[in-house]
Amino acid sequence: MPEKHIAWIPGSTEHELSSKNRQVSLVIFYLSLDADDKDTALKEFSIYHTNSFIAENLKFIASKGTEIEQADSPDLYAFALSFFKLLPSISQDMGFLLKMLAIPNDARLHPILAYLQEHLHENLKMPQLAAHFGFSVRNLSRLFNESGIRFSYYVNNLRIMRAIELFADGGRTMQQIAYELGFATPNHFNRVFRQITGVSPNAFVKND
Repeated sequence: MPEKHIAWIPGSTEHELSSKNRQVSLVIFYLSLDADDKDTALKEFSIYHTNSFIAENLKFIASKGTEIEQADSPDLYAFALSFFKLLPSISQDMGFLLKMLAIPNDARLHPILAYLQEHLHENLKMPQLAAHFGFSVRNLSRLFNESGIRFSYYVNNLRIMRAIELFADGGRTMQQIAYELGFATPNHFNRVFRQITGVSPNAFVKND
């Protein structure tokens, strides 16, 4: 998960958080919820992009502690609960990041997906990938399809997620990031970024 993003993780959900940013500040809040709470947004795993308003509220909540119990701090609990319930309406939904979390049905895809993650700068094509792992193009395409993964869409999503991480690291121009991630031109990068996130790379960075 890139820096400057929030993951809402419902209780009893097995998870692991990681990032490729050079410097990551991770804050985890623990909020006990009423079992009878009808808010479905609190019961679904979600990822959100932060903005200045969200960041200031998170800093305030963090200054009071990260374990928020209703019995111990009723006012803080009510504020934090209301704030987290509002996240879907005050933050850009990063639904495309959730698509990266899909676990393929066939374990044979695991090393292939890991390979894609490490070779985003290359011109990744199905025939070359199939040959590298000893599959026919037809069989590899079937493995992807049976796991609900569209090859080119998956690769582009990986590239855009990595771009967001590189934005946070700084030190690179948009053009440098585009070429580093295997895009033929900066315009192609801009077009794919907008298709996946709904905004241009420059607009995304300005909203950080």
